[in-house]
Amino acid sequence: MVEGAKLHRIGGFVNWVDLRTFRVVAEERSFTRASKRLHVSVSAVSQRIRRLERSLRNKLLDRTTTTVALTESGKAVLEAVTVIDRIWETTQREVAQPSDRRRDDLRRPLRVGFYRTNPATVWDRITALEPLLQWEPRHYRSTTLGLEDLRRGEVDFLVWQTWYGVTTRLELDLTGLHSQDIAHDSVWAYLGEHHPLAKRAVLDIADLRDFDLIAPVEDLYDLVVRIFAEQSVTLRFVHHVDSTELIDDLLRMTTAIDIAPPARTPVPGVVRIPLKSAPSTRHALTWRDHPVANQLGPDLHELLRKNYVAQAVQRNPRHLERMMAVS
Repeated sequence: MVEGAKLHRIGGFVNWVDLRTFRVVAEERSFTRASKRLHVSVSAVSQRIRRLERSLRNKLLDRTTTTVALTESGKAVLEAVTVIDRIWETTQREVAQPSDRRRDDLRRPLRVGFYRTNPATVWDRITALEPLLQWEPRHYRSTTLGLEDLRRGEVDFLVWQTWYGVTTRLELDLTGLHSQDIAHDSVWAYLGEHHPLAKRAVLDIADLRDFDLIAPVEDLYDLVVRIFAEQSVTLRFVHHVDSTELIDDLLRMTTAIDIAPPARTPVPGVVRIPLKSAPSTRHALTWRDHPVANQLGPDLHELLRKNYVAQAVQRNPRHLERMMAVS
């Protein structure tokens, strides 16, 4: 419960625009970004938040010149607003859909395929996008296999990732499908604390020439080799493993290096260092051309985008600082 606040006031006396504004500020952790998303001025956002806090007689946000954090009361209000929003969005979709189409869509679960992505941290929020339907996750060993199932109608959505260089890209046929990128990010080097390069603040890919690297999974191996070749860099990808536990053991016991997105969590004995002149990672959502998938696709994309940013902030605050410095 919110201390000193009566949540039943949300339904009677609190301005709903103020509540929606609060939710956007809480999600963005920034008044400036919230104002851009809402297409209003920063002062208007601040005024709505102050009005909401006065109405609830509770402080919802701790704000400094650089950060915005939720108070315990703010967390409770955000949870309530999110639930109400989901109920309303579901009601809108149900009212807009013909009853015969709803019955047809309920014949099997909505299936979401994942390639090199763990859905555990976000699955509850995915299923809440359409609570009246069943949802089912599927895991794929390659993006290509997932896209084939999308075209056959075996799955409705595919969450995938790949690497790309200055000119080298994974060749994918997305004809007839809908696709939106979730994030484009850098890659970092992961290595044991005992490694000769472990004390560096930043590494260049040329620094990795003298060390064995842990190879990417089989379907990305040739792509990654071509990406480095375009920069006239040849690296020794020799450890072909696709188990996080085995990778961590190799890093702790050898001078091998792994290259991975910055949001990966390092285990004790392993450090991560920003990598210059390296490939980038692309994370995307693709869905098949179907009424329900088309309706839910943009919402699922926005959910995954926010989750990616939240995970990156939580698992690697240092990377957030670098991104803010660049922007």
